[in-house]
Amino acid sequence: MSGLRGIARAGKPDDGPPEEAEREDAFQRRTRSQQHIRQHGPLLRALIRVAGDLDLAAHPGEFERRVLQARALAVKVAAGVLDKPASEVTMDEARPWRAECADAVAYAWTSGRPLDGDAFVAELVMVSRAGDASFDADTVPWKLMSAPGSVAMTVVPALMRLRRVVEAYDFRLGSEAVLTRLARVALEASSEAVSAILPPHATVADRRSLLQSVMREYSHDLRAVYEQVARRSLEAMVGMTEDDKVAYLLDVRPLDRVEAAFRGVAKRNTALNAASVAAALGDAMPSTGRVDAAGISP
Repeated sequence: MSGLRGIARAGKPDDGPPEEAEREDAFQRRTRSQQHIRQHGPLLRALIRVAGDLDLAAHPGEFERRVLQARALAVKVAAGVLDKPASEVTMDEARPWRAECADAVAYAWTSGRPLDGDAFVAELVMVSRAGDASFDADTVPWKLMSAPGSVAMTVVPALMRLRRVVEAYDFRLGSEAVLTRLARVALEASSEAVSAILPPHATVADRRSLLQSVMREYSHDLRAVYEQVARRSLEAMVGMTEDDKVAYLLDVRPLDRVEAAFRGVAKRNTALNAASVAAALGDAMPSTGRVDAAGISP
């Protein structure tokens, strides 16, 4: 946790303020990355749950198809709210509804239930038109929040989210030991993602903000992976004697599997995120395997 405290304490870049163009570039990369997390996080977690073997590559094209489905729904919602043809809606206009549409598609995917797209769009349009800023404004005065306070408001819920699944089953390793390792893994993966996405001239404030977003999302992903491995381990031990269960856990080392699987998910998600940012800002596209820009562009 010392790494988080260090980030929270930092107030400005060590090398002084970057040039205005560099500052704007870093800001755009950070905000685009956070948009990617909000828009695609629910679908990635759905893929983790659907891929029972945690081999995401064994489901080619499925993630991209769901992303496009959610994006199409968001465009229809924006068209209804703005009272214009869907063909004229821009991605910037559809963006406010991308996360909600991704949640709906993810739920239908994991539950196996069909999604009534027209009914969902109509309901979201109605709710959006009825919104009242005087009631829907943020209840927390974010501009007055200190850096350590804002980081803590992200990290504490993330750890509590992990604690709930660890206390349900800890592979007989002790919940505190497991939670400490998961927290370290999530923080390391989040820090690596920030370094991969933001340029060297990004401010500490931009890095802190993106770290919070990534840490929040990765705690969800790590929880999904942990639940999958725990479920499979418990199923494998059904009918075993106590000695056989102990031997199984020592041999399989399921917590190692959790870490390896999660790091694979995080690496893939970081590549998708970086590609999305690059596509949005017109960079040369980095290599992202079989996922092309069309499936993930903002």
